[in-house]
Amino acid sequence: MPIQNPTSLPDWVPQEYMNPIMAAASQYQVDPLALAAIAKQESGFNPGAIGPTTKWGKAQGMFQFLPSTAKSYGIDPLDPTQAANATAKMLAENLRKFGTLEQAIMAHHGGPNTKIWGPKTRAYGDSVMGIMGNNQSIANPTQPDIDPALLAILFEEML
Repeated sequence: MPIQNPTSLPDWVPQEYMNPIMAAASQYQVDPLALAAIAKQESGFNPGAIGPTTKWGKAQGMFQFLPSTAKSYGIDPLDPTQAANATAKMLAENLRKFGTLEQAIMAHHGGPNTKIWGPKTRAYGDSVMGIMGNNQSIANPTQPDIDPALLAILFEEML
């Protein structure tokens, strides 16, 4: 199913961010609702948001990029379009790496090393998925989030 038009995003997404979110989602073939939910969770759609000081620095922008991550993606984290594109790219990379949308979202918060994910990362994933509402995707609402390896095992057992 093709990506829906910007009016398909929920009304809690500010109008001025619908097009950048939809364009980024389309470019990287990720769920625009997931991008919108991340922005809502991270900053409430505030492109000038600055997080608290951590040992990794202060997260910045609507999608709360740490300085090192923003630098690695070559973006200004305070620019909503650049940040949406980088988040979509990161989400696509994490979907390929982890195989599920929830884990890809958790990696946005906790980083790529699952060994250091703790209760805060799990809570973040639960919160973003809750914002999305029952794990429904506007980009592909009928496709379940199934691990391909598990699907292969189940299929073999059926034969």
